Amino acid sequence: MNRRLGAIQAAPAVWQWLAVTRQARLLYLFDHAINLVNEYGDVLSVVTPKIGAGPFHVVVNGFVAGDLSPIEGDESPATNIGVQVQPDGMQIGKLWVDVRGAAVWPPRVNWERLRAHTAPTTAGSGQAVWHSHLPHLQRIVQQHRMELGLDTTVWQPPLQTGLDLLLTGIAQGDTVVIQSGTAQLAGLGPGLTPAGDDVLMGVMLGLWATKAEATIRPLAEVMVATAVPRTTTLSAAWLRAAGRGEAGWLWHELSNRLSVTDNRWEETVAQILATGHSSGADALLGFLSVIRGW
Repeated sequence: MNRRLGAIQAAPAVWQWLAVTRQARLLYLFDHAINLVNEYGDVLSVVTPKIGAGPFHVVVNGFVAGDLSPIEGDESPATNIGVQVQPDGMQIGKLWVDVRGAAVWPPRVNWERLRAHTAPTTAGSGQAVWHSHLPHLQRIVQQHRMELGLDTTVWQPPLQTGLDLLLTGIAQGDTVVIQSGTAQLAGLGPGLTPAGDDVLMGVMLGLWATKAEATIRPLAEVMVATAVPRTTTLSAAWLRAAGRGEAGWLWHELSNRLSVTDNRWEETVAQILATGHSSGADALLGFLSVIRGW
């Protein structure tokens, strides 16, 4: 018997994906996420509230693996589960996901609000009020990385080299150097979203938090175009989103709390750090690397 799930909220990209998709397959299945990919290589993820809203997410109340069909391994490609797509939803195995009535979730972070949250200085320029939190934020991230042993991994030296090169290219406005640094980071490390990609995502979000859109877009386009062919399908989706200034709900919450000097920003940082094994920590590393140099 089929089980119907009504979507709670969905990003605009979800309806676009449903409108153009003629062929889709199940990419990966996790306890709280079903990742689909269509014939164009675009990803749509059906997720539970534990993961929450994202640039290509449909949020539903919940599901279990039995709603689809048995699958071996938590991270095995799920090639044996049928997917059928319609404009108002999708059939995934025995699960029907209905997007009618879902609230539209805007994926782009309100970076303008964050950038505008500045205090005037005698020089007439602005220094972001939330920058006073940076030393503490950096200590939190460093402590977390130390506890996980992230800075002693075999991919850490090339990661740092690639990051340094990328930041140099951004500072100099040198496209060739940006491409070189991005190429060193893209796909670096294990997992569906490798550490190097998470750092790249954080760098792009850091650029959105500190620079005008006209400055960011050409930089992000170079980074995305360089990284996407070198990494996984799922990670590429996150990188494309970051290039557009889009991110998961936790980054929205962090931006909102920093914009109003809400002291609960530490709670949000802790939640970001808990994302994946090291995804959140690596993204914050990239983010802080840009912010510190602003």
